[in-house]
Amino acid sequence: MALILTLAAAPPALADDDKTEAAQEAAAVAAAKLTLSQAIEAAQREVPDAKVLKAEVDTENGVPSYVVELEKDGVQRLVFDLKTGQMTKVAAEKDDNGGNDDSANRDEDDEEDEDEDDE
Repeated sequence: MALILTLAAAPPALADDDKTEAAQEAAAVAAAKLTLSQAIEAAQREVPDAKVLKAEVDTENGVPSYVVELEKDGVQRLVFDLKTGQMTKVAAEKDDNGGNDDSANRDEDDEEDEDEDDE
């Protein structure tokens, strides 16, 4: 019986974590060095001629950030620290049509490992 009560109490705790994160993000946006629009503009300067797929406030590694996803030769993901206004991360995810797909690189590495095993 106690187990059932414990499990029933778990979802509100998760909701509280979400509320806390949302409150932290809202406070960080209020004190941010740049706006979401400015982060989008900076991302477009970094990846010219790209189409904006998504732009949002999110917590990355415990740091409230703007995350901008762009489409140009695959998805480009740029992260901006709200406190400093600086871009802190750029990640490219190539699709199958664009060549240079990350999974293709992993497959080549796996084949090399298999060749070494055959020796």
